[in-house]
Amino acid sequence: MAKSKKSAEPSLLKKISTATVYGKIKNSDKVEEKSLYRVFGLAVGTKTGTTDYGDWSCFVGEFQAVNIHTGEMFSSSKCFLPEIVEAGIMTQLSQVEKGGVKFAFEIGIKPNEEIVIGYEYTAKSLLQVAPNNFLAEMAEEVLAIA
Repeated sequence: MAKSKKSAEPSLLKKISTATVYGKIKNSDKVEEKSLYRVFGLAVGTKTGTTDYGDWSCFVGEFQAVNIHTGEMFSSSKCFLPEIVEAGIMTQLSQVEKGGVKFAFEIGIKPNEEIVIGYEYTAKSLLQVAPNNFLAEMAEEVLAIA
């Protein structure tokens, strides 16, 4: 779990994830809607594997995260993101030839009684997902049609 003191230099982690930046969210906890941490970086590839819990995938590149509640900063070359944002970055990454994909999100949780664990992740984009913003360009063209 994240420490409660602010540090000027990010702590180096094996991986950035909700558990390593914010801490484990227990199923028994009464979940309130809240922001947990901000994560940002440059994804240049992916890594996959399988554990006793199932398949996993993460991004590789350069990443930092800050725990919103403690102010502690972390950095890593591996980043695990909630599914709510993972697919979009994966899609962008598959379309870029060089350079990778820049992203920044504020990750949170909110109650959801329909899910076994009792909560779901939320994500607020702090940047336009790069390398390009073709949807905005298309919207301009489409909205310009009379």
